[in-house]
Amino acid sequence: MNAEGDTVGLRTADGKVVWRSQSEPWGYPTPTLGADRAYITGPECVFGLDLDDGEQTWHGTPCHGANTASGTIANGRLYLQYGGYFSALDANGDITWASPHDARGSPAILDQTAYVATSFTAEAVDLTGDPIELPWQDPDDDTPAHVSEQAATKWSFPSSPFVTDTQITISPAVAGDLVFVTVTDEGEPGGKLRALDRASGDEQWSIAAPPLRPTEGSPPEPVSSPTPPVVTDELVVTALGDRRIQAASHTGTIQWTRELGREVTELAAGNDTLLALTHDRSVETTAPAHTSLVALDLSSGIVLWRLEFEDHLDGLAVAAETVYMTLVTDRQDTEVRTEQLLALG
Repeated sequence: MNAEGDTVGLRTADGKVVWRSQSEPWGYPTPTLGADRAYITGPECVFGLDLDDGEQTWHGTPCHGANTASGTIANGRLYLQYGGYFSALDANGDITWASPHDARGSPAILDQTAYVATSFTAEAVDLTGDPIELPWQDPDDDTPAHVSEQAATKWSFPSSPFVTDTQITISPAVAGDLVFVTVTDEGEPGGKLRALDRASGDEQWSIAAPPLRPTEGSPPEPVSSPTPPVVTDELVVTALGDRRIQAASHTGTIQWTRELGREVTELAAGNDTLLALTHDRSVETTAPAHTSLVALDLSSGIVLWRLEFEDHLDGLAVAAETVYMTLVTDRQDTEVRTEQLLALG
């Protein structure tokens, strides 16, 4: 993890610091974990640190900034937004493939296709095209050999983004023949979960979540941003900005809905449990019960337990029967001074 200006490796049993690396740059909050390395992105380059001792064993060649997204490892390569291009970096750190797509968040990779979110579209990107560098292009590091955006794009949803004003939430999810994205549409209340055909990008079904109106004539409840979808073998689960979690089958049938009474900021699944971070926007940021971690039964949506915290939580992750998240422990006005990594069994 990134902490105190360094990247540190912690022992999972007790949180003890095993190693500390000061490799620059210190960048995106969440490293990408591979089998032997942690990949750290930042404003100047991407570095690979050995998971056993924290030694730098890899870096992108040539070095470019990549502090706006975390990567995805697939096909023996690291895929991420790198130096202004959606790129694939190999075991030597060399750029083996690139396209001008503006990929936000972590791409979903399946076979030889990447499913990415840009600001206004979800796109399927063909990873098999041969990158080229035209003679008149800058021969130095700034313009790598790349496939044109048109040639690499299998489909884009929506097909005319500047007409529909749809904004895509980062990080699509893929399951079977479907790509799931959460979106907000300008001028329409609430968010939407859209299921797209993986081959064509055509919408198969959608679920909307308009803001709640508690009484006749009252203003709607505030709507926050949708969360990226969480996909299991049978369900796709999301929060669409209206303080509820909804779980649907892969055919679009709602299986359960759970009202939590607070903004849902992050979701993660582990085994048969869904975990949700919630945020109470009605209280000051240092007031009691400002945030909570809620565990729900994944098949039914029944709340299993809830933990309350007095400040902001983020970075929810589940690994090897352990839940990880970051808690703000010291705040001066709006400035965060100290955070603490928590591990829950």
